[in-house]
Amino acid sequence: MARFDTAISRLGKTFLPLFASFLIPVTAIHAQSAVVTTPAQAASAKDDPAEPVDRLEMHAPNDDHAPMPPGLSVAPEAGDASDNLLNAKTEQTPASSTKSYDVSHIHFYADTDHPKNGTYTIGQQANICVTVQGMSANDTLHTVVKDADGTIIADQYTPVVPSALYWHQCIPVPSLKLGFYRAGIHLMRTNVTLAAVRSRPGGYLTYAVMPDPILRVQYPASQTFFGLQMPDTIAYLAPNLGVRWTLASWDYGWRYGEHQYPGQFLNRRTADPTFPGSTDKVTWKGGLWQLYEIPTLFMYPIPDAQAKDWQTTPLPVILDTASFMTAALTEGNPAGVTWWASFVQQAAQAFVDFHPDTTYDERIYQITWEPRYKGTYDQITRIYQIAYPLIHAIDPHAIVAGPSASAMNNAQRMFELTRFFNANLLQYADGLAMHTYTVWPSETPQGHSESDPNPQTPPGPYYTLAQSIQIAKQQISSRIGHDLPMYSTEFGGNTKCPDSKLPCVSLELGQAQGLIRENLILMGEGFKLGVSFYGSDYVTASEQGYYGLYYNLDPANGWYHPAKVGPKPSAAAYSAMTYLLEGHHGVQPVTGLGSTAIGYAYSNASDTTLALWDYYGPRNNVSVNTGAASVVVYDWMGNGHAVTTNKGVIIVNLSKDPIYVSGVSAAVWGDSSPGAAKAKTAAKPASTASLPVTTSLTSRVLPTASR
Repeated sequence: MARFDTAISRLGKTFLPLFASFLIPVTAIHAQSAVVTTPAQAASAKDDPAEPVDRLEMHAPNDDHAPMPPGLSVAPEAGDASDNLLNAKTEQTPASSTKSYDVSHIHFYADTDHPKNGTYTIGQQANICVTVQGMSANDTLHTVVKDADGTIIADQYTPVVPSALYWHQCIPVPSLKLGFYRAGIHLMRTNVTLAAVRSRPGGYLTYAVMPDPILRVQYPASQTFFGLQMPDTIAYLAPNLGVRWTLASWDYGWRYGEHQYPGQFLNRRTADPTFPGSTDKVTWKGGLWQLYEIPTLFMYPIPDAQAKDWQTTPLPVILDTASFMTAALTEGNPAGVTWWASFVQQAAQAFVDFHPDTTYDERIYQITWEPRYKGTYDQITRIYQIAYPLIHAIDPHAIVAGPSASAMNNAQRMFELTRFFNANLLQYADGLAMHTYTVWPSETPQGHSESDPNPQTPPGPYYTLAQSIQIAKQQISSRIGHDLPMYSTEFGGNTKCPDSKLPCVSLELGQAQGLIRENLILMGEGFKLGVSFYGSDYVTASEQGYYGLYYNLDPANGWYHPAKVGPKPSAAAYSAMTYLLEGHHGVQPVTGLGSTAIGYAYSNASDTTLALWDYYGPRNNVSVNTGAASVVVYDWMGNGHAVTTNKGVIIVNLSKDPIYVSGVSAAVWGDSSPGAAKAKTAAKPASTASLPVTTSLTSRVLPTASR
């Protein structure tokens, strides 16, 4: 699946600042355990005491993908009453009561007191601020808070007593534990709930509690795994999410950096010393958060007389071979091969200049992007053959990677990958880059795509993601005698409903489980990095891209530049995973857990951690040998508790949500353990020394909590 053509334009060079939170003083703080209050306890003053009470579900009743409303003129912000009420929409949910009310005059709006993103750091109290205008009679606000798995955490009622047709109150909600929370909100008498906003269906809002970024270790590029493609407007959330890898500006690609004529890239650099630049630093309250960028160099220029794009002849590519981002180069002098060679040198030099050795101990250059096209595989290898020596001549710490094909989990995709290998592409690559899209659960064998059949593809066998990785390693080793580092530069899952163009709330938990577990498999099977897709939801004329870790809640700024977002379950789970496992590498699989249970061991110089789950789940009372006297067991949102083992053994319950067991014995599970995978590596040139950590750290242990 192709995602790059619909990603946001990365020409902007500034990050949206982290906006100050709108804070309302509160006196009551809820315990993290389930909180239940009754309408009587809330002292609700209702006009009709005999009127039936309808409880609010977590989304619009009878429809988990309520239609998105028309775009608002501006994005409403909590705390700004005039904007809130001018832009607030209300929905009346179906009710069992025989009595109905005209609610057209009522403006009902609610948001968290972190309205830009609904994201909190552990230790911060979360509040939901509710505004009602145009209602004269009293009502009751019913709030139901559930976690990612649908467990009710709080069920509370608040009296609504308007004064001069206006009521506003901020209500504390559970936030003592790390995780994702979905708060359903409902006015009971008038039966009014929240309207859908952009990609978030109606009836609820969300918030997430994440680890404190100041406790995160910022490892050098060569030891960093986790990445995310995301809009620049929410890049300030990278420290909260633990995002380190991202994509570089499109201007490092031939199509965008030199779209009009050969030599334009150099001319643009001469005219503007900041071109093409970098957006790899986020300034936040903890200091500087360093991102690592990956450029994609070959995206062929598109001749277009009307746009005055590339009218030089001969054309740089053979148009009959062109599709998506790839086309065969024209041969000759001058021709595509010479212009490509010149651009590669200029782009590599610029990338080194803007991404120096003091920050990057290695630089990854992705050459092609999902090269499905009409030419031959030898013609794609020709692109690499030209670029490889030129990049290395300029950058001694370069890793040239490709081909970035769009999947590797089935016979068709593995057959295509074999054709790249047969065309000798591996002679001109330092690493295998892939887009590891798969049909989740990726732990099960998947067949080839019926919508994109290849007549040359033999039917079956079908592979799990782990099996595909192992087959690719075997094929690489058999051809060049050693392993290559592997990089996944795009993968994710869409929460689009199968039968419509709308988002499905019911798919969000599966998205989170699939995304987290694919990251764990990739790291466990030896991938060096994984770049998930995407930061927030988007919609284009051709695609409903509900891939986001966050809802897009900004109707004002377009789908690719949201100034306002709200978390999905995947955001909180991703933040916990990156906190617990960044700086680690995969060591070995954990076997013997059960037929549908799976796990991996991960290690670094100071810690060895297991991740365990059952992709069919649940599976209870599973024995795990940790080899340690005590360990810390974390749920998938990062809440940990210490466990004393029984001669090294613990008993755990597994489900589709992974758990993490930290502090296991390195002798049993680490790099020197008997089951550790031993990679066959080629001799590499001497590298620079490890870079210093840029964020000081006193402890990386999350607060423990009873479960």
